[in-house]
Amino acid sequence: MSKIFKDFWIEIKQLKYFILAAIIVFSLSYALPLVTKGKSNYEDGFIEYATALILLITGIVYLILYFKTKKLLNIVFVLIFFIGFGEEISWGQRVFEIKTPENVESENFQGEFNIHNLKIFNSKDEDGNLISGINIEVLFTLFCFGYGIILPFICILFNDLKRIANNIGLLIPPISIGLLFILKILITRIFFSASSYAEMRIGESSEVSSVFILLLIGLSFFKLNEFKKPVESEN
Repeated sequence: MSKIFKDFWIEIKQLKYFILAAIIVFSLSYALPLVTKGKSNYEDGFIEYATALILLITGIVYLILYFKTKKLLNIVFVLIFFIGFGEEISWGQRVFEIKTPENVESENFQGEFNIHNLKIFNSKDEDGNLISGINIEVLFTLFCFGYGIILPFICILFNDLKRIANNIGLLIPPISIGLLFILKILITRIFFSASSYAEMRIGESSEVSSVFILLLIGLSFFKLNEFKKPVESEN
């Protein structure tokens, strides 16, 4: 157990500037809607485009990781982040003034050409009533927690699982970066009520913070040279 805490402390020291960068981004993303009275978080606002840009950069980071590791699993992450980028800007629909097809518009809460606003991927209707749709925000949260916290935690406890992950080319995120997801949620819960959360669209601030953490995870693999490290065997 002492070795785990020692490794964790060493990891924090190695990634201290990453953690500092996350805290700065958190502060800015949550302060902007307060200063602008939510305008920064509107559709096509600064926060939304920042989220899209970070997703694009993260996709490029994982593409570079693929060329370094030659593991196809990294291409899955590339696709996830590139799709996230496209979805965030509705695949350039508003930029290029593309009209939404009628069959898509009728099934999309915002009348846009994207997947995440389709009625089937939302758990509430236009009036805020609960429906039986799949909540894509919940899926995104589960992905962040599963990849950023649960995966590295169980790999710390069970070295055999880490070895399996290494064999299939799954890079294990540093737990010190993954725990930032919890810090982000604490900030949201402490400083914003349910009404202010909705009124100022704080969900957009939470989203840009999450994707920035995912970017830091990708960059941390270069900092820690994770793709070059062999997995230690248990004695």
